[in-house]
Amino acid sequence: MEFLRNNITEGMTVIDIGAHIGLYTIAMGKIVKGNGKVYSFEPTPATFNVLQKNIHFNKMNNIVRPINKAVSNAEGTTTFYINDTGVCNSNSLASNYSSNKRIGIKVALISIDKLVKTENISFIDIIKIDAECAEYSVLKGSEKTLRQFRPKIILGLHPKSIENFGDSLIVIYDFISTLGYKIIYENTIMSKEVFIKKRDIFDVRLI
Repeated sequence: MEFLRNNITEGMTVIDIGAHIGLYTIAMGKIVKGNGKVYSFEPTPATFNVLQKNIHFNKMNNIVRPINKAVSNAEGTTTFYINDTGVCNSNSLASNYSSNKRIGIKVALISIDKLVKTENISFIDIIKIDAECAEYSVLKGSEKTLRQFRPKIILGLHPKSIENFGDSLIVIYDFISTLGYKIIYENTIMSKEVFIKKRDIFDVRLI
């Protein structure tokens, strides 16, 4: 939240990937206000319904566009695994992300590059990514956007589920580096050695 307050201003266009019930979506919407825009992605149907209600209750229908799709580097449909707990925050494209009972449902896929093209978005200022294992796919599907607009990024990383999904922290680090971004962790530039050794969930800023 501190990062958002320090880096978002009125009128900006921001993207919330993995919006859940809208904690960050609403916070960002209150900052960008009437002239700004928040594109808010949440693939879980029940959670998406709560997200829509929160947007309505906070009178942000003209600011926030909720999108019931999973973000990746492709289009089409895929299997998305949801927990049997209401509005669970660990639903994922990885089938074995947690030990709780999970059900596979079909969800639509979209990339950020496709979103920017179809919506004729002229600029992206901030992207928040909490994709519960699909971080690399999200980044790959955003490559053109990242190179063109250079948005600042909040990136949540789930090392174990990333590996279960067939990706790795090494691949993610190398991809981020090729885009010319610095990886900031606890106000310090993160080296590749430290980055790839992380085993627990952690958040970084890409600048």
